[in-house]
Amino acid sequence: MMITGGDFWFRLIVIISVWLLPAISSADEWDGVQREKIARFEVAGGENFGFRVFLSGVTDMCSSSGGANWAYINASDSNYDVFVAVLLASRAMDSAVTLYTKRDSSGFCHIGYLGG
Repeated sequence: MMITGGDFWFRLIVIISVWLLPAISSADEWDGVQREKIARFEVAGGENFGFRVFLSGVTDMCSSSGGANWAYINASDSNYDVFVAVLLASRAMDSAVTLYTKRDSSGFCHIGYLGG
């Protein structure tokens, strides 16, 4: 069976996409992914680890953080208000959240993505 016109290009695009997928997904690797209920939170100045989250039983939020048991988001971060609202609602409802974190230049875990 001969591959013609559109079929050839479609298959070529699929093959290239599958081949590039590992390179694309590795760009979004996280230093920590933790799923648990929120034990407590702390609020500080907007850029001083503004909203800190502690998850129940989690002792190291980022595998490379050296043991920080909390993660943060600052007031200047995109969607800060939404992140805080979702985290507070999760705490009030006693439901688990998934925090995706990256280690910052100071070694602390910065929240970059949040799942329910």
